[in-house]
Amino acid sequence: FRNIDALVSDFNVQQDTIELRLKHFRSQEHGGLSLAELSGKIRFCSKEISLHDFRLNAGEGELAGDLALNYDSLADFDDFFNRVRWNVRLKKSRLPWAYLGFFMPELQKAVGIIRLSGNITGTLNNLSSKNLMLSTGAATRLSLNLNLKNLENPAQLELNLEAPRIESSYSDLLQLPIAAFVGGPVQIPE
Repeated sequence: FRNIDALVSDFNVQQDTIELRLKHFRSQEHGGLSLAELSGKIRFCSKEISLHDFRLNAGEGELAGDLALNYDSLADFDDFFNRVRWNVRLKKSRLPWAYLGFFMPELQKAVGIIRLSGNITGTLNNLSSKNLMLSTGAATRLSLNLNLKNLENPAQLELNLEAPRIESSYSDLLQLPIAAFVGGPVQIPE
């Protein structure tokens, strides 16, 4: 990171715990990714690193909620993808479809915003979510249960997905980047 700008308050140290309030943290990563602003309450101790009531703004995207990384000891970071447990609660977050192009190049030029909320838990090689709420366009709403495995090795990535609730409209379906998910053009009957 470079060009770091941050405002820190409420700094507190008690035994093995460090807490502070980050009012804003701005930076630019060497690859050019700009972190417009990060704020929240940070807690670091021997078993957890957490960011409570965080707000992360990056360009058109905004993530908000709570994030905790739990571990038995700092040695778990040597096997980060398998030993560090993530607990994420997203509240009223927004991501441009194009941001998903980092993981799926077919989406790099997709337009539109995904709104999401819900909980995601597990290690990076075994993430799960039940009732993750996504919406996009004027009328598209999805409730998803998912399990994502092998994030460390994208060639062996596994995604198990259930969608107990799906709502959309014809005009929304025409705008969604469905082809990126199914590998080719999709004909939508009128």
